[in-house]
Amino acid sequence: MSGSNNNEAARDFFSRNAERYAKSDSHAHGSDLPALISHIPLSERESALDVATGTGFTALELAKIVPHVCGVDTTYHMLGQARLLLRREGMDNVCLCLSDASHLPFADQTFDAITCRRAAHHFADKAAFLLESRRCLRSGGYIGISDMVAPEGFEGTYNDFERARDSSHFFAENSRKWESILSSCGFGVTFSEVKEERVTFSRWLYPVEESGPEGKKCREFLEHSDESFRRAIGYRNDEHTFIKRRMVIVASV
Repeated sequence: MSGSNNNEAARDFFSRNAERYAKSDSHAHGSDLPALISHIPLSERESALDVATGTGFTALELAKIVPHVCGVDTTYHMLGQARLLLRREGMDNVCLCLSDASHLPFADQTFDAITCRRAAHHFADKAAFLLESRRCLRSGGYIGISDMVAPEGFEGTYNDFERARDSSHFFAENSRKWESILSSCGFGVTFSEVKEERVTFSRWLYPVEESGPEGKKCREFLEHSDESFRRAIGYRNDEHTFIKRRMVIVASV
């Protein structure tokens, strides 16, 4: 799928599921969120940008620390849910706008910190996103990324599995690849870890319904996948659980 087509697929998927993402306990309280926030020295920063802000959970946490925050997303309905969240929490130091991750509508050296959580696997050109982020960061600024990562050696199968759930999924790299891309774009990695969470099949699927066509397709994918892949993701058939891996990586300019 081309980059432009993938953007359209993502807008369609997230427009349909915006309200469900706004209610996602995993997105609101997942352990990758405090890990991401805590490894960027935000107390020393004046402004921050959250790329692919979705329903606003990361922007909310940034706004508790940083005086000026902006959140961008390609999906109007997701931004609508973010506005509701920020209003409920009484946060008036966040601006929200529509924007693609690789074409940010900001001047050079605008922000002290940039975050992107659980979204980069939708980006067709991750280097373009990183270079655009670098352009918008001030000298000494930080970028923090949290995203799913594929088990090494099973990248192709893992990404096929994720696409069965969400056709707008483009590609989840492994953590070593992310470090390489960051380095090639002029960043120096200051922190990197992979967090593991054992999830039920239904929790992983959310907001997709188990009884729907995507849910059935994912179930069939697991049942017919190679034993080596199921071992790689720690699949337990009796519990219908497996391991979801997420990388938290922070780098500086």
